[in-house]
Amino acid sequence: SATELKDYDSKDRVFYVNPVSICDWNVVVAISSDVMESSTNALIIGFVIALIISIIVGILITFITARRIVKPIEVLTEKIENGDMSEDVHINSSDEIGRLAGGFNDMMSKLRDLLAISGNAVVDFEDFSDKLRGITNEVTEDSKTVDDGMQQISILMNQQFEKMSIGKEQLDTLEDSITAFSSRF
Repeated sequence: SATELKDYDSKDRVFYVNPVSICDWNVVVAISSDVMESSTNALIIGFVIALIISIIVGILITFITARRIVKPIEVLTEKIENGDMSEDVHINSSDEIGRLAGGFNDMMSKLRDLLAISGNAVVDFEDFSDKLRGITNEVTEDSKTVDDGMQQISILMNQQFEKMSIGKEQLDTLEDSITAFSSRF
């Protein structure tokens, strides 16, 4: 137990008493209050300095870590905002950001493939249009050919409409995927 008293020299001291059970004695230690206060003050100052240093180091680590996370996200955001699908995003990381970039690159590759297919469909449509012009010229020459040609055109238009409907559905699905990706991002 600790007790604060004035010692024989009229100085305030803290007396610590601890009984020794083997011999029924008490061990008493007297420490000057000034020494206790200076040690306590030094300890508090040391803790405050350590706390301040810890906070500064924590802020620096947080800033550096946040910057390493945010930089790749900024690159992905810039690619999306600019609509730049021409090349993949190069992020060398195996964490969530690296997986996100890999997923983005995969999605862009699929989108480029889909656009290539759409481009081929346009070429096919132009070829089909040229064929339709030829058929129309033949139809004007002969009335029987007109009837046969119109039936053929009707069939081809239905097929083309189905292809275009499928293409539109795929583009709508892609748009929904991009919107969902943008929202999650």
